[in-house]
Amino acid sequence: MDKFQDDVVKNWPNMDILVGVKKYQEKKTQDQLGYYYTAVLDGAEMGFEELGYRMTRMQARAELEERSPIMKESYVVGKEMKERIKRLSELNKKELSSHIDWCIQFCSEVLGVVVAEPLKAKPLIR
Repeated sequence: MDKFQDDVVKNWPNMDILVGVKKYQEKKTQDQLGYYYTAVLDGAEMGFEELGYRMTRMQARAELEERSPIMKESYVVGKEMKERIKRLSELNKKELSSHIDWCIQFCSEVLGVVVAEPLKAKPLIR
C-alpha cells in the first residue's frame, strides 16, 4: 500500500485524490425500477397534488430523492464536508429497495397516500 501511495503522490502532486473501495453489490432489477416509476411516483405525484402542489412526475421524483436519507452521500473536500444526492443509477438492489420503502412510508405518513403493493401496481388512470 505504501508503494501505491508513493506512486500516486509522485504522479499527481498537489491534487486532492479520493480513493474508495466498494464491495460488489447485487444490481437493481427492472421490476424494482418499474415499480418505482409507476406505483411509487404515481402515488407521490397524486399525494403532492392533493396537498395543493402542482408537480410533474419528475418534480415529485426530485422531491422524494432530495428528502430520502438513502439518496444522500457525504464526502470531504479539503477540510470541508459536502453532501450530494446520489443518482438512481448509482444505487444497488438493496439501496433501491430501502429508498422505495422510505418513499412508501413518506407517501403514507406525509402525503396521506397508500402506494399499491408491487404485485398489484398498475399505472393510475386519470
